[in-house]
Amino acid sequence: MNRLSETLSPADFYDALAAGYDAMTGFVQRTARAERFVADLLARHGEMVPRAAADVGCGTGAYTLALGRAGFDALGLDPSPEMVQQARRNAARLKQDARFVQAGLAEVDGETNQPLDLVVCMGNTVPHILDPADLRDGFAAAHAALRAGGILAVQTLNYDHILADRERIVSIDTEGNESFVRFYDFLPDGLVHFNLLRFGHAAGEHTLTSVLLHPYRQAELVAALEHAGFWQIAAYGSLDFAPFDPASSETLLLVAER
Repeated sequence: MNRLSETLSPADFYDALAAGYDAMTGFVQRTARAERFVADLLARHGEMVPRAAADVGCGTGAYTLALGRAGFDALGLDPSPEMVQQARRNAARLKQDARFVQAGLAEVDGETNQPLDLVVCMGNTVPHILDPADLRDGFAAAHAALRAGGILAVQTLNYDHILADRERIVSIDTEGNESFVRFYDFLPDGLVHFNLLRFGHAAGEHTLTSVLLHPYRQAELVAALEHAGFWQIAAYGSLDFAPFDPASSETLLLVAER
């Protein structure tokens, strides 16, 4: 059977993926990458004492759990209730204490019970916020949640490069008996459809699910961060803190200080 879905909300899109998300994206590898990133970030900000942190768009909890292992009291937020449940199962399986709530970036200041040292928003979470005014509100909420001198780290794909080259194919992967093709449709209004096409090898069926994204460029994100009151905004081209090249970097990592 072949199934074609209509465009879903971010919560519904990730609800549909939650059960197989860790297998599809490699939870063990993502967690190891998250641990390296958190360790490198702490090394770069040696004055930061690991006390409290939030992971916005936490998905199944890889970065939240990495923050916990680094010594933070870690909070994970995600608009998808199924992702939140999977993150809680991962924490229980790994015998880690972490709190997970169904919420987004704009709610981060209301979900914390202490000033945060660090807020991370990883894995292309921000482009799901379609309205730039909502993005500014989200960054303002992160600013309010952080202590003075606290850090916000935001990772997206490098849409300067993607929009310039009109790259449609994001990735093609196989896990077990299923293959996954991630690709874009570029829309006239400047938004993009992010599509996930899944092929089941044994049954010969496929499923297509889609969600809208706002492909924020570096300058737009920096302006929104400055509008929220952040400064000392540094741009990198990888989670290893390589220099950012708008024409060629795969990812954009922005690290800003409150």
